[in-house]
Amino acid sequence: MNPPGPVPLGQRKRHVSQEEAYAGPGKVLGLPTPEQTPPSRKYKRTRRIHGSSEEELLMADPTAEVIKMDDYRVGSPFLLNLPSLKICLSDDSPFYKAWIAGLERLIVDSLNKYEVDWFEISAAARRCPLRDESANETILVLAHRTKPEDKWREAVIAVRKLCTSFDIPNVNVEIADKRGLKPKRSSTVGDGEPVLAAWPNLESQIIEILGDTLWLAIELLRRGTNEDGINNPITVLITISESSTSDWADCRDRIASALEAAEFEYVAVEIGRGTISRSFEKDSRILPPSSYELIARGGNSIGVRGSANSAGTFGCFLRLKKGSRWKTLGLTCHHVVLPSTSTHPSARLYELYGIRPEENPAIFMDMPSLLDHQETTKSYKATIKALQTKEHEIIGRKIADSSDFVIPGERCMYDRKARTIAQTKLHLSRTEEFFSLGYQNFGKVWAASGLRQAYPPSTPANSFDWALIDIPPKREYPNCLPTFEEAPLQVRANFSVWEESMFLLPGALVKDENLFIRGRSSGVSMGMYAGSMTTVLRSWKLDSEGNLRKTITREHSIAPVSRLHSTDSLYFGRAGDSGSAVVTSVGGFVGLLFAGNDFSGTSYFTAAEALFTDIQRMTGAETVELA
Repeated sequence: MNPPGPVPLGQRKRHVSQEEAYAGPGKVLGLPTPEQTPPSRKYKRTRRIHGSSEEELLMADPTAEVIKMDDYRVGSPFLLNLPSLKICLSDDSPFYKAWIAGLERLIVDSLNKYEVDWFEISAAARRCPLRDESANETILVLAHRTKPEDKWREAVIAVRKLCTSFDIPNVNVEIADKRGLKPKRSSTVGDGEPVLAAWPNLESQIIEILGDTLWLAIELLRRGTNEDGINNPITVLITISESSTSDWADCRDRIASALEAAEFEYVAVEIGRGTISRSFEKDSRILPPSSYELIARGGNSIGVRGSANSAGTFGCFLRLKKGSRWKTLGLTCHHVVLPSTSTHPSARLYELYGIRPEENPAIFMDMPSLLDHQETTKSYKATIKALQTKEHEIIGRKIADSSDFVIPGERCMYDRKARTIAQTKLHLSRTEEFFSLGYQNFGKVWAASGLRQAYPPSTPANSFDWALIDIPPKREYPNCLPTFEEAPLQVRANFSVWEESMFLLPGALVKDENLFIRGRSSGVSMGMYAGSMTTVLRSWKLDSEGNLRKTITREHSIAPVSRLHSTDSLYFGRAGDSGSAVVTSVGGFVGLLFAGNDFSGTSYFTAAEALFTDIQRMTGAETVELA
């Protein structure tokens, strides 16, 4: 894929620091005195608000410029969300013009004045690739920090004043030690931890403390910057809405007190802004040649017919029995066939109540999606244009003219480029022919769940987000597992057992077991099952009368695998993976992926048993099974 170019600022969400309130593991300050009845202990916790040390905030001048401070980072007006992706500035950017006009030299002078032990300065737009946030023009200074009482704060203020003097007052400034730029990682809490047995009661207390605040999810995970998750503290992780204005420091302290009262003072509390996404990234994907085969494979890109605003993942084939007849259908998510951008006249009604087979909604699907197809053909054409230069043609004519001498190195390079051009042209021809002949037709939606809870309501409740597609027989294919070669190198050691079984089979969920998907966006990726119903999701939905009501559901979740030591250890699944079949390491189908959390890095799925039961209820089928 081509490197990212300049991103116009303001096309994404405004920057909001993810961490809103934090209380680290408690340390005992002293033993209880004999007079205390009942005896109690006091604990000291590291506390932060908006990513800044609470102690630093208390000492700061409230009338001064907003400065965010952490152990190894100081910034204004905010600290970057991590990991941070660097995006080159355009030549006509006022920031870039100021930089080359002398701003860089003046910044160096200021850093030296305040004795900052810096070793690298960069000017770029930056954003976190895991979040839908704006790219922010940022001056990032990398430095060594050996003592907290240095003058980094004064240096940041001085650099911000320089930016204002160059008429670029909105540029963010951050000085950071590399130790402070390690992103946080989430991983599962292993069996045997005492807090797991007490979690149902603690969870109920937390829900009561949160009340009617705009919270989205509650999870119990290990969370920290250590690459080996076992070394990170167990943390109550609460995802809140981007638009929330509640006093989250108070909620944090009340939750910490509840943990201490239950003698789980070693459990941290982290509250942060995020989204529970059921959408896809508008960023399209370059598809492999296998996506342009008539046979449909789980993990392929699908989208609404003719729409460049729709893309998701095809999960697998199911068989339904009604009476004496069997029917084979394709499985994906409801929000893939009816995305939020849908203009279907009944989209709102279908979201509330679902689609039954007799309704015939006339929603047609493509495999691959038009969005991804367009990006793929665009990429092929760009590759051909980049290689088929005038210099390449001149060497070709010299080779054709046997009287001209061509040095061996030039000949070797020409042959290599010529083969790549020929192969790319062949792929381009096949992809364009596939669509021109209508082979992308992937049938029409036969039934769908809507976006709703179980009906009738169950306790604990879980949500449903599935759709079934009536697929042309020529596109039906056995539910094959991904091949060993498709798996990234870092997961192959956990993947090789799949060679024993080429086809998807019924599976069973086991806590702390590795789970896999083959998604449109992630490809083959591995996570770890966090345990049954360990996550509470809260959402607000409009009922049939237009009233906003809250729903609380408990979902199955998959956490990243920290031991992968790659970017995949920061999150499991990406936007666009919705509809993926969730599979065990021995090829057992255990559920359907439907959403992801960009704060915790976890993803959520509906378990196969509940999924099949709901499909039976919605369609009237007597039997639902893997095809």
